[in-house]
Formats: sequence, C-alpha cells, structure tokens
Amino acid sequence: MMIDSEGELFAVGGNKVGQCGVKSNIELITSWKACVGIESNVSQIACGEAFAVALDEDGYMYTAGSSEFGQTGTGETGEYFVAANKLAFANSIQFQKQQGFHSGGPNENLYKADNTLNKKKFPLDDARQIRLASIACGKHHAIAIEAPSSSSSSSSQQQQEQFSPRVFTWGCGNYGCLGHGIQADEYFPRSIAIFSQQATVFRNNPPVTAAAGATCSMVLTQSGHVYYWGKHKSNNAESVMRPQLLNELAHNGHVASHAAGGNQSVVIATQNAVTIAWGQGPHGELGLGKAKKSS
Repeated sequence: MMIDSEGELFAVGGNKVGQCGVKSNIELITSWKACVGIESNVSQIACGEAFAVALDEDGYMYTAGSSEFGQTGTGETGEYFVAANKLAFANSIQFQKQQGFHSGGPNENLYKADNTLNKKKFPLDDARQIRLASIACGKHHAIAIEAPSSSSSSSSQQQQEQFSPRVFTWGCGNYGCLGHGIQADEYFPRSIAIFSQQATVFRNNPPVTAAAGATCSMVLTQSGHVYYWGKHKSNNAESVMRPQLLNELAHNGHVASHAAGGNQSVVIATQNAVTIAWGQGPHGELGLGKAKKSS
C-alpha cells in the first residue's frame, strides 16, 4: 500500500479477504487501485498478513480485511459456516472507521497473569473523541498510540501537561502480544493497563511510536526507551505477557529512534547511528555476517 502526495491511499497485491480495501473481493489486484471508505486524507498506513489499518489526517482510524482474530476492531469476527466443515468471517472489503475503544476497567490486575478481571472489557466514555498518533501491525494483531490532541481542547494547560497517551492493542493475542497479561484475542481496541495505571511514570516520557513483529509489539518513548512484549523467537523462550522496558538498551545509553520486527527477529536503530538486532537469523536477517541467532 502507498499514500500519494495528496493523501490518497492506493493498494495492490493479494486481496482474498478484502485487505486492499478497494471495495472488491477479487483475489489479486495487479495494478494500483484507490482505496475506498476513508473520509479524509490519509497520514499513515500499516499492514498485517491479511488486514490493514489506516489513520487519516485528523487521527481517526480505519480498518479493512480479515476479521478472523478481531483485527478489524469491529467487536466481532462475524464467524459463520459456509459449508459443513468450513468457517468464514465477516471481513471488510473497504475501509471502515473504528471508534470502539475499550479498557479493562480501573480494577484490572497488573500482576496476575490470568484472572477474570483481566478478561473484562468496558467501553471508554471518550471513545469518539480519541485520536491516534501512531499505528503498527503484526501478523494478526495491531497496536496504536493515542495522540495528545485527544485531550479536550478546552482543558487547562495543567491538564494538558498531565496527559499521558494511552496505548491500544487488538486482534490475535497469542504469546501475550497484546500486552494484557492473558493469551486471548481482542475484538475491540483495548488500552494496555500498564500505560494507563502507571501514567505518572510515562507523563514525562510518553509513548510516541508503535512497532510490531509477527507476534510481538513494541513502543518507543519520547526519551528513546523501548518497551517490548510478546514473542519473536521460535524456540522455547518464554513469552512476555506485559510491556517491559528493555533495560539492556536503556541502561547502556542507547536512545532508540526506530524499531521494527519480523517473524523471528527485532531490529532497533539509535540516534547515534547504531543498529541493534537480535532473535533468530536463519537467513542472515540479523546482519551479523552469517546465518546465526543472538540473544
């Protein structure tokens, strides 16, 4: 997918479940077509395996494609039988605005890995006022960071200074890649409790950029710290169920400027032009001179 200089979004390639968002379910699009359904100029686009997430210039979010794991953020998968042993899902063949932001509520437990409280979701009162600043997609999940402009324009300067952006995730929850402490899919964008409940920690170092690998998620903060959760290794490494600061970077003077993840690897670029990679590198994707892995 690409955004032209005037903010119009175009797509080409596989479209089996409508992930190109061109209002067609033709399986393969071989020439660039304009996407349909976005009401304003597009500022960002992110793609998963079979879905896409877009932001318009006002920070509103739109999704298209597969809803099998809730990736479109509509609140459901729309699962139904098309044959005796074959399931299908209510996929979206054009972009649709999504404003169903939820949270786990004020009583969500940050320290228990799996409990009934962490499975509850509550609609946010200000869901329709939420604007987003950064988006990223993994294989079957997505992550988004709230924009400071989400706070009311009539708020006092003191309230603006105390504002801490929320971080939302949704879609497939395998390996804890959604950061809610449980391995469960989320059908609505849900705020991650650690960023909301520990707002005082992030007030002076707020999340600014989202990044994702196939089954992991990352957030870069204003000071260049990296928070990571999920899993990107195919071996028996444990999953990280909630966002954790990468101390190895923060405590060694690395100020991260960019982050990206693949199926089995993660790469960080710093302000000092240092590139740091780790994970599995069977095809040389770590750039270490030969096919190997690094912890």
